[in-house]
Amino acid sequence: MKTSYLLLVLLITTKALSQCAVYGPNLIPNPSFELSTAFCTGTDNQLYVDQSPTQNWLGTDPLSSGGSTPDMTRNDATVCGSMVNAANNTCFTGTKKIGLFVYTSSSGREYIQAQLTSNLVAGKTYCFSMDVRSRYGSAGNVLLNTDGIGAHFRNSGAINIQTMNGGNQFLGPGSTINATPQVQQAAGVVITNACTTVTGTFVAVGGESRVIIGNFRNNASTTLSGAGSSSYMYIDNLALYEVNPLPIELLSFNANCAEEKVQLAWTTESERDNDYFTIEKSCDGFAFEKIASIPGAGNSTITQEYTLIDPEPCHGTSYYRLSQTDYNGNREVFDLISVSCGNAMEALLYPNPASTSFTILGNLNTKDQLQLFSTNGDLVKDFSEQLTGAKTILTVDIRGISSGVYLLHLAGEGSDPITYKLIIQD
Repeated sequence: MKTSYLLLVLLITTKALSQCAVYGPNLIPNPSFELSTAFCTGTDNQLYVDQSPTQNWLGTDPLSSGGSTPDMTRNDATVCGSMVNAANNTCFTGTKKIGLFVYTSSSGREYIQAQLTSNLVAGKTYCFSMDVRSRYGSAGNVLLNTDGIGAHFRNSGAINIQTMNGGNQFLGPGSTINATPQVQQAAGVVITNACTTVTGTFVAVGGESRVIIGNFRNNASTTLSGAGSSSYMYIDNLALYEVNPLPIELLSFNANCAEEKVQLAWTTESERDNDYFTIEKSCDGFAFEKIASIPGAGNSTITQEYTLIDPEPCHGTSYYRLSQTDYNGNREVFDLISVSCGNAMEALLYPNPASTSFTILGNLNTKDQLQLFSTNGDLVKDFSEQLTGAKTILTVDIRGISSGVYLLHLAGEGSDPITYKLIIQD
Protein backbone atom coordinates (compact mmCIF):
# COMPACT_ATOMS: atom_id res chain seq x y z
CA MET A 1 0.00 0.00 0.00
CA LYS A 2 2.85 2.41 0.80
CA THR A 3 4.57 2.36 -2.59
CA SER A 4 2.48 5.09 -4.20
CA TYR A 5 2.71 7.38 -1.17
CA LEU A 6 6.37 7.04 -0.15
CA LEU A 7 8.22 10.34 0.12
CA LEU A 8 12.02 10.23 -0.34
CA VAL A 9 13.61 13.43 0.98
CA LEU A 10 16.11 14.77 3.66
CA LEU A 11 15.74 15.76 7.39
CA ILE A 12 17.26 18.48 9.59
CA THR A 13 17.08 18.80 13.39
CA THR A 14 15.36 21.69 15.23
CA LYS A 15 14.15 22.36 18.73
CA ALA A 16 11.27 20.34 20.16
CA LEU A 17 7.98 21.97 21.13
CA SER A 18 6.36 19.16 23.11
CA GLN A 19 5.97 19.96 26.78
CA CYS A 20 4.17 18.72 29.89
CA ALA A 21 4.91 19.72 33.46
CA VAL A 22 7.45 17.17 34.66
CA TYR A 23 6.52 15.03 37.67
CA GLY A 24 8.26 11.68 37.79
CA PRO A 25 9.41 9.81 34.66
CA ASN A 26 8.07 10.14 31.13
CA LEU A 27 5.71 7.16 30.81
CA ILE A 28 6.09 7.01 27.01
CA PRO A 29 8.80 4.53 25.97
CA ASN A 30 11.22 5.62 23.24
CA PRO A 31 9.40 8.98 23.03
CA SER A 32 11.38 10.35 20.05
CA PHE A 33 11.55 7.00 18.18
CA GLU A 34 15.36 7.05 18.18
CA LEU A 35 15.83 3.45 19.33
CA SER A 36 15.56 0.74 16.69
CA THR A 37 15.15 -3.06 16.64
CA ALA A 38 16.63 -6.00 14.78
CA PHE A 39 14.11 -5.35 12.00
CA CYS A 40 15.79 -2.01 11.29
CA THR A 41 17.54 -3.20 8.12
CA GLY A 42 16.25 -0.73 5.54
CA THR A 43 14.31 -3.40 3.66
CA ASP A 44 11.00 -2.56 5.34
CA ASN A 45 10.60 0.74 7.19
CA GLN A 46 6.98 0.16 8.19
CA LEU A 47 5.52 -0.57 11.62
CA TYR A 48 3.41 -3.73 11.83
CA VAL A 49 1.70 -5.23 14.87
CA ASP A 50 4.09 -8.20 14.72
CA GLN A 51 7.23 -6.54 13.31
CA SER A 52 8.64 -3.04 13.66
CA PRO A 53 11.95 -1.23 13.05
CA THR A 54 11.17 1.11 15.98
CA GLN A 55 11.76 -0.17 19.49
CA ASN A 56 8.61 -0.34 21.68
CA TRP A 57 6.34 0.89 18.88
CA LEU A 58 4.00 -1.16 16.65
CA GLY A 59 1.41 -0.59 13.94
CA THR A 60 -2.04 -2.19 14.06
CA ASP A 61 -1.88 -4.41 10.92
CA PRO A 62 0.15 -7.64 10.74
CA LEU A 63 2.95 -8.06 8.23
CA SER A 64 1.04 -10.79 6.37
CA SER A 65 -1.98 -8.58 5.68
CA GLY A 66 -0.19 -5.92 3.64
CA GLY A 67 -2.54 -3.44 5.27
CA SER A 68 -2.09 0.23 6.05
CA THR A 69 1.08 0.73 8.08
CA PRO A 70 2.97 3.75 9.49
CA ASP A 71 6.55 4.60 8.45
CA MET A 72 9.76 5.09 10.35
CA THR A 73 11.68 8.04 8.86
CA ARG A 74 15.23 9.35 9.27
CA ASN A 75 17.58 12.23 8.48
CA ASP A 76 20.94 10.48 8.96
CA ALA A 77 23.08 8.17 6.83
CA THR A 78 21.78 4.93 8.31
CA VAL A 79 19.78 2.57 6.11
CA CYS A 80 16.94 2.25 8.60
CA GLY A 81 13.98 4.51 7.92
CA SER A 82 12.67 6.41 4.92
CA MET A 83 14.58 9.59 4.08
CA VAL A 84 12.59 12.84 4.12
CA ASN A 85 13.68 16.34 3.19
CA ALA A 86 14.72 19.21 5.45
CA ALA A 87 11.41 21.05 5.01
CA ASN A 88 9.58 18.05 6.47
CA ASN A 89 11.78 17.87 9.57
CA THR A 90 11.16 21.33 11.01
CA CYS A 91 10.65 21.31 14.81
CA PHE A 92 11.68 17.69 15.33
CA THR A 93 14.64 16.39 17.34
CA GLY A 94 17.02 13.53 16.75
CA THR A 95 17.26 11.52 13.55
CA LYS A 96 13.97 9.60 13.62
CA LYS A 97 10.25 10.30 13.62
CA ILE A 98 7.07 8.47 12.62
CA GLY A 99 4.90 9.30 9.60
CA LEU A 100 1.35 8.02 9.17
CA PHE A 101 -1.79 8.58 7.13
CA VAL A 102 -4.49 10.12 9.32
CA TYR A 103 -7.01 10.56 6.50
CA THR A 104 -7.75 9.03 3.11
CA SER A 105 -10.87 9.33 0.98
CA SER A 106 -11.56 5.61 1.48
CA SER A 107 -11.66 6.00 5.28
CA GLY A 108 -8.19 4.51 5.61
CA ARG A 109 -6.36 5.15 8.85
CA GLU A 110 -2.93 4.35 10.26
CA TYR A 111 -2.17 4.06 13.97
CA ILE A 112 0.87 3.46 16.13
CA GLN A 113 0.76 1.90 19.58
CA ALA A 114 3.08 1.24 22.51
CA GLN A 115 2.91 -0.20 26.00
CA LEU A 116 3.47 2.46 28.66
CA THR A 117 6.39 2.08 31.06
CA SER A 118 3.87 1.74 33.91
CA ASN A 119 0.11 1.54 34.22
CA LEU A 120 -1.87 4.71 34.94
CA VAL A 121 -3.34 5.13 38.43
CA ALA A 122 -7.06 5.71 38.92
CA GLY A 123 -7.95 9.27 39.86
CA LYS A 124 -4.56 10.77 38.99
CA THR A 125 -4.27 13.48 36.36
CA TYR A 126 -1.86 13.05 33.45
CA CYS A 127 -0.56 15.41 30.77
CA PHE A 128 0.12 14.10 27.27
CA SER A 129 1.76 16.02 24.44
CA MET A 130 3.31 15.35 21.04
CA ASP A 131 4.80 17.49 18.28
CA VAL A 132 2.91 17.14 15.01
CA ARG A 133 3.05 18.64 11.54
CA SER A 134 1.54 17.88 8.16
CA ARG A 135 3.78 16.83 5.27
CA TYR A 136 4.79 19.30 2.61
CA GLY A 137 3.38 18.31 -0.75
CA SER A 138 6.10 17.15 -3.14
CA ALA A 139 7.11 14.20 -5.31
CA GLY A 140 3.51 13.73 -6.45
CA ASN A 141 1.98 13.97 -2.95
CA VAL A 142 -0.56 16.78 -2.76
CA LEU A 143 -0.74 18.57 0.60
CA LEU A 144 -3.93 18.05 2.61
CA ASN A 145 -4.31 19.31 6.18
CA THR A 146 -6.73 18.03 8.85
CA ASP A 147 -7.56 18.22 12.56
CA GLY A 148 -7.50 14.45 12.75
CA ILE A 149 -5.00 13.22 15.31
CA GLY A 150 -5.20 12.25 18.97
CA ALA A 151 -4.14 9.73 21.61
CA HIS A 152 -6.23 7.01 23.23
CA PHE A 153 -5.13 5.20 26.41
CA ARG A 154 -6.53 1.73 27.09
CA ASN A 155 -6.00 -1.14 29.53
CA SER A 156 -5.91 -4.01 27.03
CA GLY A 157 -3.23 -5.63 24.90
CA ALA A 158 -1.93 -4.76 21.45
CA ILE A 159 -4.48 -4.02 18.73
CA ASN A 160 -4.46 -6.31 15.71
CA ILE A 161 -6.96 -4.89 13.27
CA GLN A 162 -7.18 -8.09 11.25
CA THR A 163 -7.98 -10.44 14.13
CA MET A 164 -10.33 -7.98 15.80
CA ASN A 165 -12.64 -7.53 12.79
CA GLY A 166 -16.31 -8.03 13.51
CA GLY A 167 -16.11 -6.60 17.02
CA ASN A 168 -17.74 -3.41 18.23
CA GLN A 169 -14.51 -1.55 18.83
CA PHE A 170 -12.69 -2.05 15.52
CA LEU A 171 -14.44 -1.36 12.23
CA GLY A 172 -12.10 -3.11 9.80
CA PRO A 173 -8.64 -3.11 8.20
CA GLY A 174 -7.21 0.39 7.88
CA SER A 175 -10.38 2.08 9.06
CA THR A 176 -11.18 4.19 12.12
CA ILE A 177 -10.68 2.68 15.54
CA ASN A 178 -13.93 3.13 17.40
CA ALA A 179 -12.48 4.60 20.59
CA THR A 180 -12.58 7.98 22.29
CA PRO A 181 -9.18 9.67 22.61
CA GLN A 182 -8.40 11.29 25.93
CA VAL A 183 -6.34 13.95 24.11
CA GLN A 184 -6.82 15.14 20.53
CA GLN A 185 -6.41 18.18 18.32
CA ALA A 186 -9.26 20.69 18.74
CA ALA A 187 -12.06 20.14 16.23
CA GLY A 188 -11.87 22.54 13.30
CA VAL A 189 -8.28 23.61 14.00
CA VAL A 190 -6.32 21.98 11.20
CA ILE A 191 -2.68 21.02 11.59
CA THR A 192 -0.58 22.44 8.76
CA ASN A 193 3.10 22.10 7.89
CA ALA A 194 3.80 24.54 10.74
CA CYS A 195 4.88 22.86 13.95
CA THR A 196 1.99 22.10 16.32
CA THR A 197 1.98 20.71 19.83
CA VAL A 198 -1.10 18.60 20.50
CA THR A 199 -1.48 18.44 24.27
CA GLY A 200 -4.03 17.98 27.01
CA THR A 201 -4.70 16.54 30.45
CA PHE A 202 -7.02 13.75 31.55
CA VAL A 203 -7.90 11.77 34.66
CA ALA A 204 -7.05 8.08 34.49
CA VAL A 205 -9.76 5.47 35.02
CA GLY A 206 -7.01 3.18 36.25
CA GLY A 207 -4.96 0.41 34.68
CA GLU A 208 -4.42 2.06 31.28
CA SER A 209 -1.32 0.35 29.96
CA ARG A 210 -1.18 1.24 26.25
CA VAL A 211 -1.31 4.35 24.06
CA ILE A 212 -2.68 4.41 20.49
CA ILE A 213 -2.08 7.44 18.27
CA GLY A 214 -3.95 8.34 15.08
CA ASN A 215 -7.19 9.88 13.82
CA PHE A 216 -10.24 8.80 15.82
CA ARG A 217 -12.69 11.00 13.89
CA ASN A 218 -14.55 9.51 10.96
CA ASN A 219 -14.37 11.20 7.56
CA ALA A 220 -17.56 13.18 8.10
CA SER A 221 -16.21 14.59 11.38
CA THR A 222 -12.70 15.33 10.13
CA THR A 223 -12.07 18.92 9.07
CA LEU A 224 -10.09 19.22 5.82
CA SER A 225 -8.10 22.09 4.38
CA GLY A 226 -6.29 22.16 1.05
CA ALA A 227 -6.27 19.85 -1.94
CA GLY A 228 -5.71 16.13 -2.36
CA SER A 229 -7.34 12.94 -1.17
CA SER A 230 -5.09 12.00 1.74
CA SER A 231 -3.40 13.58 4.74
CA TYR A 232 -0.04 12.40 6.07
CA MET A 233 1.43 13.64 9.36
CA TYR A 234 4.76 13.35 11.14
CA ILE A 235 4.93 13.01 14.94
CA ASP A 236 7.82 13.18 17.39
CA ASN A 237 8.76 14.11 20.97
CA LEU A 238 5.98 12.37 22.89
CA ALA A 239 5.51 13.01 26.61
CA LEU A 240 3.20 11.58 29.26
CA TYR A 241 3.72 12.80 32.81
CA GLU A 242 1.63 12.71 35.92
CA VAL A 243 0.45 16.20 36.76
CA ASN A 244 1.92 17.29 40.07
CA PRO A 245 -1.04 18.65 42.03
CA LEU A 246 -0.79 20.65 45.23
CA PRO A 247 -0.67 18.40 48.31
CA ILE A 248 -4.09 19.70 49.29
CA GLU A 249 -6.71 22.00 47.81
CA LEU A 250 -7.84 24.17 50.72
CA LEU A 251 -11.39 25.48 50.30
CA SER A 252 -11.60 27.47 53.56
CA PHE A 253 -9.91 28.20 56.89
CA ASN A 254 -11.99 30.13 59.44
CA ALA A 255 -11.94 31.13 63.12
CA ASN A 256 -15.00 32.08 65.18
CA CYS A 257 -15.36 33.13 68.81
CA ALA A 258 -18.00 31.49 71.01
CA GLU A 259 -18.14 31.68 74.83
CA GLU A 260 -14.60 33.09 74.95
CA LYS A 261 -13.24 30.13 73.01
CA VAL A 262 -12.10 30.02 69.40
CA GLN A 263 -13.43 27.38 67.05
CA LEU A 264 -11.17 26.74 64.07
CA ALA A 265 -12.53 25.01 60.98
CA TRP A 266 -11.00 24.17 57.62
CA THR A 267 -12.17 22.24 54.59
CA THR A 268 -10.19 20.53 51.84
CA GLU A 269 -11.47 19.64 48.39
CA SER A 270 -8.75 17.04 47.76
CA GLU A 271 -5.63 15.71 49.48
CA ARG A 272 -2.54 13.99 48.17
CA ASP A 273 -0.12 12.10 50.44
CA ASN A 274 -1.28 14.36 53.29
CA ASP A 275 0.16 13.10 56.58
CA TYR A 276 -1.00 15.74 59.06
CA PHE A 277 -1.99 19.38 59.69
CA THR A 278 -0.28 21.67 62.21
CA ILE A 279 -2.09 24.60 63.85
CA GLU A 280 -0.02 27.41 65.38
CA LYS A 281 -1.16 30.44 67.40
CA SER A 282 0.28 33.90 67.96
CA CYS A 283 -0.84 36.83 70.08
CA ASP A 284 1.14 39.41 68.08
CA GLY A 285 1.25 37.92 64.57
CA PHE A 286 5.01 37.30 64.78
CA ALA A 287 5.88 34.67 67.38
CA PHE A 288 3.92 31.44 66.83
CA GLU A 289 3.60 28.35 68.98
CA LYS A 290 2.19 24.97 68.00
CA ILE A 291 -1.13 24.16 69.65
CA ALA A 292 -2.18 20.96 67.84
CA SER A 293 -1.50 18.38 65.11
CA ILE A 294 -4.41 16.82 63.28
CA PRO A 295 -4.05 13.69 61.08
CA GLY A 296 -4.75 14.28 57.39
CA ALA A 297 -6.82 12.07 55.10
CA GLY A 298 -3.79 10.79 53.17
CA ASN A 299 -5.19 10.63 49.65
CA SER A 300 -8.69 11.90 49.07
CA THR A 301 -10.74 13.26 46.18
CA ILE A 302 -13.79 14.14 48.30
CA THR A 303 -14.43 17.05 50.65
CA GLN A 304 -12.89 16.66 54.12
CA GLU A 305 -13.83 18.88 57.09
CA TYR A 306 -11.70 19.52 60.18
CA THR A 307 -12.35 21.40 63.46
CA LEU A 308 -10.35 22.38 66.53
CA ILE A 309 -11.26 24.28 69.71
CA ASP A 310 -8.76 26.72 71.29
CA PRO A 311 -9.98 27.14 74.90
CA GLU A 312 -7.43 29.87 75.71
CA PRO A 313 -7.39 32.56 72.98
CA CYS A 314 -5.15 35.61 73.29
CA HIS A 315 -6.18 38.81 75.00
CA GLY A 316 -7.38 41.00 72.14
CA THR A 317 -6.60 39.32 68.82
CA SER A 318 -5.50 35.73 68.21
CA TYR A 319 -3.65 34.81 65.01
CA TYR A 320 -3.72 31.27 63.65
CA ARG A 321 -1.56 29.62 61.04
CA LEU A 322 -2.38 26.32 59.31
CA SER A 323 0.23 24.15 57.64
CA GLN A 324 0.24 20.73 55.98
CA THR A 325 2.98 18.10 55.98
CA ASP A 326 3.03 15.22 53.49
CA TYR A 327 4.46 11.74 53.91
CA ASN A 328 7.93 12.68 52.67
CA GLY A 329 8.21 15.64 55.05
CA ASN A 330 7.42 18.50 52.65
CA ARG A 331 5.43 21.30 54.30
CA GLU A 332 3.01 23.86 52.88
CA VAL A 333 1.96 26.91 54.96
CA PHE A 334 -1.30 28.76 54.34
CA ASP A 335 -2.33 32.38 55.01
CA LEU A 336 -2.91 33.72 58.51
CA ILE A 337 -6.36 34.22 59.94
CA SER A 338 -7.26 36.31 63.00
CA VAL A 339 -10.15 36.62 65.43
CA SER A 340 -10.94 38.84 68.47
CA CYS A 341 -12.56 36.93 71.30
CA GLY A 342 -14.03 38.63 74.39
CA ASN A 343 -11.86 41.77 74.17
CA ALA A 344 -12.57 44.66 71.85
CA MET A 345 -9.69 46.48 70.21
CA GLU A 346 -8.72 49.92 71.47
CA ALA A 347 -8.48 51.24 67.91
CA LEU A 348 -10.34 50.52 64.69
CA LEU A 349 -8.48 50.06 61.37
CA TYR A 350 -10.27 50.83 58.09
CA PRO A 351 -10.58 50.33 55.16
CA ASN A 352 -9.18 46.82 55.02
CA PRO A 353 -8.28 45.90 52.30
CA ALA A 354 -6.74 49.29 51.57
CA SER A 355 -5.31 50.69 48.35
CA THR A 356 -3.92 54.23 48.85
CA SER A 357 -4.31 54.80 52.61
CA PHE A 358 -5.69 53.40 55.84
CA THR A 359 -7.15 55.11 58.91
CA ILE A 360 -6.85 54.22 62.60
CA LEU A 361 -9.68 55.48 64.82
CA GLY A 362 -9.47 55.20 68.62
CA ASN A 363 -7.38 56.18 71.63
CA LEU A 364 -3.96 57.06 70.16
CA ASN A 365 -2.66 59.26 73.01
CA THR A 366 -0.60 56.45 74.53
CA LYS A 367 0.65 55.00 71.23
CA ASP A 368 4.15 55.75 70.00
CA GLN A 369 4.89 52.84 67.66
CA LEU A 370 3.19 52.07 64.34
CA GLN A 371 5.09 49.68 62.07
CA LEU A 372 4.22 47.62 58.99
CA PHE A 373 5.76 44.14 58.73
CA SER A 374 5.64 41.38 56.13
CA THR A 375 4.14 38.07 57.22
CA ASN A 376 7.75 36.83 57.47
CA GLY A 377 8.47 39.43 60.17
CA ASP A 378 10.52 41.84 58.03
CA LEU A 379 9.98 45.55 58.66
CA VAL A 380 8.45 47.15 55.56
CA LYS A 381 7.66 50.69 56.79
CA ASP A 382 7.85 52.59 60.09
CA PHE A 383 5.00 55.09 60.53
CA SER A 384 5.74 55.81 64.23
CA GLU A 385 6.58 59.52 63.71
CA GLN A 386 3.08 60.11 62.35
CA LEU A 387 1.60 59.24 65.77
CA THR A 388 3.05 62.45 67.21
CA GLY A 389 0.13 64.73 68.00
CA ALA A 390 -2.48 62.15 66.94
CA LYS A 391 -5.27 61.73 69.49
CA THR A 392 -8.24 59.83 68.07
CA ILE A 393 -7.69 59.52 64.32
CA LEU A 394 -4.73 59.00 61.99
CA THR A 395 -4.71 58.49 58.22
CA VAL A 396 -1.57 56.91 56.72
CA ASP A 397 -0.52 57.05 53.06
CA ILE A 398 0.54 53.62 51.74
CA ARG A 399 1.02 54.46 48.06
CA GLY A 400 4.18 52.85 46.74
CA ILE A 401 3.88 49.76 48.93
CA SER A 402 3.39 46.56 46.95
CA SER A 403 0.08 44.76 47.18
CA GLY A 404 -0.03 41.80 49.56
CA VAL A 405 -0.81 40.72 53.12
CA TYR A 406 0.95 42.60 55.93
CA LEU A 407 0.93 42.89 59.74
CA LEU A 408 0.43 46.40 61.20
CA HIS A 409 1.76 46.71 64.75
CA LEU A 410 0.40 49.47 67.03
CA ALA A 411 1.96 49.77 70.50
CA GLY A 412 2.67 52.15 73.38
CA GLU A 413 3.37 52.27 77.11
CA GLY A 414 0.56 51.40 79.47
CA SER A 415 -1.57 49.50 76.95
CA ASP A 416 -1.54 46.16 75.21
CA PRO A 417 0.00 46.13 71.71
CA ILE A 418 -2.37 45.53 68.82
CA THR A 419 -1.45 43.73 65.61
CA TYR A 420 -3.74 44.02 62.60
CA LYS A 421 -3.73 41.87 59.50
CA LEU A 422 -3.72 44.51 56.72
CA ILE A 423 -4.34 43.68 53.07
CA ILE A 424 -2.95 46.16 50.55
CA GLN A 425 -4.28 45.89 47.03
CA ASP A 426 -3.95 47.85 43.78
